[in-house]
Amino acid sequence: MRIVTTKSLKQNTAVICAVLLLSFTVILSDNVRTAAADAVNSCLTVILPCIFPVTVISFFILETGFPLKIKHITDGLLRFLFGLSGNCLEGVILGLSGGYNTAVKCAVRLRENKAISAEQAKRLSLFFTNPGISFTVLLTGSALSGSLAAGFRLYAETVILNLITAYLYNKIKSNKEIIPVTGNSKGISDAFVLAVEASSKVIMSISFNIIFFSCLTSVITHLLPNSFVNEIIRLISEVSSAVIYSSAKYPFYITAGILTFGGICIFIQNLADFKKIGIKPADFLKIRLLQSSLVTTAEYILSIIFPESTLTAVIYPVKVSASANAAGTLSLIFLCAVYLIAVKNLTGKRSATKKV
Repeated sequence: MRIVTTKSLKQNTAVICAVLLLSFTVILSDNVRTAAADAVNSCLTVILPCIFPVTVISFFILETGFPLKIKHITDGLLRFLFGLSGNCLEGVILGLSGGYNTAVKCAVRLRENKAISAEQAKRLSLFFTNPGISFTVLLTGSALSGSLAAGFRLYAETVILNLITAYLYNKIKSNKEIIPVTGNSKGISDAFVLAVEASSKVIMSISFNIIFFSCLTSVITHLLPNSFVNEIIRLISEVSSAVIYSSAKYPFYITAGILTFGGICIFIQNLADFKKIGIKPADFLKIRLLQSSLVTTAEYILSIIFPESTLTAVIYPVKVSASANAAGTLSLIFLCAVYLIAVKNLTGKRSATKKV
């Protein structure tokens, strides 16, 4: 008699779901094609220009690193407030400014370099994951709501609530680990090349996830007759399309909460990194839901106090017309690739000359 293990059952279920999804994708090809075109256009006109520059700067800072003196100065403060060491300084700053995946990526890299403990990696990932400047200020504030002020206000709210929840957690569960402050900075040219490479990978990953989840959402919402379920799926599946959809239909505080949560797509992108640093996916979801609720409540209160600042309409229209922007974007990517190859070749020649 064959014993069916939990692992094999999960694998079989996943295969069956994938086959069914493929079948419905073919049957509903018109819906999927339209959703994919919308997603591509969104990536080209919103995601790439809003996120790529900030991501490059964030990775550049991570590669160059902060001076040891600054890390030594902030070591005691970070330990007292959040149970972190001075080695977490880059992760804290970049996590709060760079975007959803940045804090987790920083935690993984610092953990692999043995610069932080497992507990510190966990705290850095859970409490310093933030939509970042790109999504709050540039996308939600400027591009969608037509107001940089609203974007900066939302960004300030998310950062303050991140810091408060991290501080309260440390007060409840204090962590006084002392880890020596270290530095491992790279040269400016090497750091820039690595930053552009890493940012390009991140943007490609984000874009293809957006396209895939947009197609998936179109299939599911077409199959499910319940409009309430369809609405929930639209709002929690993929954050960029959810924010664009929400800003056209709901008050700004609802969009703020959806933005803070990040969506299932972001969650799935981080799953592999969770295993590397020992984070339970359920814990990450709980913290995202908590912070999302806090931001929604804070934005709702502000909308009552300052009703004239309530924003609901989309100022940035998203249409299915990607061809006008595709040529310029692909040219930019091609030029970046040529530049990286040239710099790498020059760097390799210089290092070979030095060895000789």
